[in-house]
Amino acid sequence: MVRRDPLVVAISTSGRSPFLASALRQRLERLLGPERRPFTAALGRVRQQLRR
Repeated sequence: MVRRDPLVVAISTSGRSPFLASALRQRLERLLGPERRPFTAALGRVRQQLRR
């Protein structure tokens, strides 16, 4: 799992390729850096406002 609260991304190969799951997780960790946290949280606030 890659956690950038509130964003969470899970990766699974159902045990068939742990190497592939690990490689994908590492790529996602680089792609989804810590700067995504405030952006994702801001999107959540905007969505709540729009729903009201």
